[in-house]
Amino acid sequence: MVLQIPVHELFSELYLIDTAHLSRFYAWHIETHASEITSLSRKLAYRLSRLAGGHWIWAENLLVTDKKLPESQVKDVLASIWGDPSAKFKDVNSLYPVSGWKPLPETVAEFVAFGLCGDLERSLTHQMSKHRRNLRNAVVNRIYDLHGWDVNGQPALSISVSSQIISTKPFGDFAASVPQEDLRGMMVKDKTSTLKGEIINVVGRLGAHRQRLLGFTKRDAMRKVLENAPDDEMVVRVQTASREGYDYPVSALQIIVRTQDYEMLGIDGQAALSTLQMKPDARMTLVTGIADQIHAQGWIRATPIGSYEFPNAFLTSEDIGLKPLARLGDGFVTNCEPRNILSALQSHPPYKSPSHLGERAIIRIGVLNLIGNNPSIPKYLNQLRQQFRDIHINIAFTGAARPQVGSSSELQSAVSRLATDAPDILAVLLPGFPNETDDEHNLYNQVKVATITRDIQTQVIYERTLGKDFALANLVLGILAKCGFIPYTLAHPLPYADIVAGIDIAREKTRRRSGSVNLAAITRIYQANGDFLHYFLHDSPIEGETLPMQVLRRLFPPAYFAAKRVVIHRDGLFRGDEINNLLSLATEMESSFHLVEVIKSGAPRLYRRGFEIERPTKGSIFKVNEREALVVSTLPIHKNSTPRPLQIRTQGDLTIEQAVHSVLAMTLLHHGSMLAPRLPVTLHYSDKIGYLALRGIKPNRLDGDIPFWM
Repeated sequence: MVLQIPVHELFSELYLIDTAHLSRFYAWHIETHASEITSLSRKLAYRLSRLAGGHWIWAENLLVTDKKLPESQVKDVLASIWGDPSAKFKDVNSLYPVSGWKPLPETVAEFVAFGLCGDLERSLTHQMSKHRRNLRNAVVNRIYDLHGWDVNGQPALSISVSSQIISTKPFGDFAASVPQEDLRGMMVKDKTSTLKGEIINVVGRLGAHRQRLLGFTKRDAMRKVLENAPDDEMVVRVQTASREGYDYPVSALQIIVRTQDYEMLGIDGQAALSTLQMKPDARMTLVTGIADQIHAQGWIRATPIGSYEFPNAFLTSEDIGLKPLARLGDGFVTNCEPRNILSALQSHPPYKSPSHLGERAIIRIGVLNLIGNNPSIPKYLNQLRQQFRDIHINIAFTGAARPQVGSSSELQSAVSRLATDAPDILAVLLPGFPNETDDEHNLYNQVKVATITRDIQTQVIYERTLGKDFALANLVLGILAKCGFIPYTLAHPLPYADIVAGIDIAREKTRRRSGSVNLAAITRIYQANGDFLHYFLHDSPIEGETLPMQVLRRLFPPAYFAAKRVVIHRDGLFRGDEINNLLSLATEMESSFHLVEVIKSGAPRLYRRGFEIERPTKGSIFKVNEREALVVSTLPIHKNSTPRPLQIRTQGDLTIEQAVHSVLAMTLLHHGSMLAPRLPVTLHYSDKIGYLALRGIKPNRLDGDIPFWM
């Protein structure tokens, strides 16, 4: 089918659902004493679909089905599985029908995505397999992903395509060739299903676990693996994104290859990157192929939701009042583009200068060289010195070190030597070019680990940016910001807020205490004009999954938040009672808290139709409904790639337009970023801050006014 989209239309990967072709829905309430109901209920829905017929999903805290059943039959099915060891069905006391219930639009959409479309899984997977690409020692699989949405009161289905590199080396052979400790943290997938996750432990040998695992599985393919594998085969525990753990023999698994695995598995990184990238028209061709099969069933409309049909739903940053203008110290206003600001600083002062430099007015810079002997380095550092002189600030290079790349001990020693000269910041020379990978094993993150605990700021200089004018402008602004200067603020402060704060909460289960978690949470506080005020970092074990009020008081002190209008950006979803606790705290402080979720992954993409299907422009917005939007906050550096939008959700009185405005406005404040930022500065590096803090890698001060994460 040829996608018929008007020229210049902005459109999405969402398709309206044709409800006229759907059956009636029925809901069943689950009565249970289980503490964690979602996972149990999803397993129960799967089992009911097999034993009672029809399609079943878990939505609105109900079991939803398209099959009308007498209550007695459902009770019989439940009784038949109470003793099943593969799930805690004994925790389900009873099921009873809900009369007079009508599904929400999103529930209808989720039913199509996870219920009806399950019937097409084999056909859709086969279609995706035609687009598999081979690499040396690996294959690149294209994977489709379906989700349900409420698009302004109408159910809609999103169809997205992603890529996954799978090692062709048998995992059993690999597991036998490396120390068991090296297996922990590897990403794997079940060869017999779609389950994927991270290895968190080595359980033992299959001979001691075979009968237990055979008692759990209901799938013939997995039973065959368990019956045929040798007794001495290793069994590992795999933890999924939902934090559930499953035990697998290694012969049932395949390695999901990440960037840090390329060298170990003999994979060409450049070839992998090239294969992973898909041009917008190629990606949309795959999406359309999936949509055609679902449309053939009568479940969705033929064409995706676009601006031609829904012009009020597709907006630009200008439509929501975003003005990318910067204000310097004397009130001078210029565009937020780094070169414009650096030029303006030659005649106008920065918005704020740090008090800790005092009368010294010299920035002391140490040099950590991880690219080796490059003749361009001295010249570039002299250019950097001249750029600072042009804005009436002197710099002094305090020392240099060139540790061996790949040696953690040498890197740590080099940083220690440089620290003896008390630099304000380290200029870190790294090979290559800033890219879009974000793994904790690359050089950038190794440097962060070596410097954060010493409270040393860093500014990275990539080898391929040496001599680039745009990079010099970014470097100067970055060094200023990391040394306590505020080069500029927003020329137009957010009119609906006094304070903008970002909060990220990282959790992982403790190994020794049941029911408790290790927690790292950080709050970063900015004025409405983007002037950075303070950060608060908290790390400790807590009972349960919800932040206690005493922790929230530490992260949101009255000195900054009392009697204020506060926009809070959350990295990801609010969980548990986080929303209620924050709103209670706001009431205590006589403040207004406006909660905004900024979700980085899983959002369907947007496209633009020119003479061909192209990527959208930066700042493109699809207003899904009054509480939710998809936002293209930046464009990838590779022109063959399609940008990943952010999913923005507002949880309070803030309109979705204001919520999006607050996110896009705070992306203008990344002083010195080599890449156009995808996240607002309130949340930048948040996942890594939590990851490192949980492992004891954090600043010596748990609160401060220097942004150590930049």
